Amino acid sequence: MVRLRLHPSFGVCLRDQEQRWVSLEQALAAKAAALSAAEEEIKTSAGSVVALLACSPAVLEAATELAAAASASCVVESGFVLPFQPRSFRDAGSYVQHMSQAVRGFVAVAGKEGHLLQMALSQIGKSLRLPFGVNPAARPGYYHGNPCTFIADGDEAPWPSTCGWLDYELEVAVLITRPVSREATAAEVAAALGGFVLINDFSARDVQADELVSVGFGFVKCKAAATAMGLDVVSSDELWAPGDRGSLFEGRGLRVEVKVNGEAWRGAG
Repeated sequence: MVRLRLHPSFGVCLRDQEQRWVSLEQALAAKAAALSAAEEEIKTSAGSVVALLACSPAVLEAATELAAAASASCVVESGFVLPFQPRSFRDAGSYVQHMSQAVRGFVAVAGKEGHLLQMALSQIGKSLRLPFGVNPAARPGYYHGNPCTFIADGDEAPWPSTCGWLDYELEVAVLITRPVSREATAAEVAAALGGFVLINDFSARDVQADELVSVGFGFVKCKAAATAMGLDVVSSDELWAPGDRGSLFEGRGLRVEVKVNGEAWRGAG
């Protein structure tokens, strides 16, 4: 299990058992002995969180040992940035309870924004759509988010001029570190799960109500302004392992917290 951050000058930093953030690039440079094969692979990946998490468990274990043996001169205290720049972003509705709450919340927003009649009229003539599976979450829906507007923890979130009601949702994002085909097997998907990171999904709720009941293209303008990402990325084995559902999905959940301007607004366990 590893926890990583990114620094613009010192590359990927790994948190050791003493809670120090150790620059792997600096730790490798400080070594007097020849690098092992695993350390050579770390060297080629030490500038990218995604590349490092795509390495084998043996390489990640070597990175952990490298950080533990590093001197104080390799420790980074501050200045961390967005852990990685997503190439693609898909936000899924995987939890049945969340989806039912979202429907009720959307009806309330549509009513406040004066779209209830428009929403009702838009359903006239539409046939009943049944789920693909008996389980409502058998094939969870998702929208394509904007991967170009991610901001890091602590950055100022933009408030669109067209938005009067800006909302946020704290979510857990999965980092895919290897190519996955549409016909991938369960084992191939498991191998591609590199890690997890917290994100805040910002939504212009008044804009959302209008575009969903009028054009019907889905979440487009209402989600395009920004998505915030936490600084810490954890390897997938911290929350999940092949063959089980993992602590994240067994009902125990995670203790998380949202801060706005440094003030805790919401915590959940």
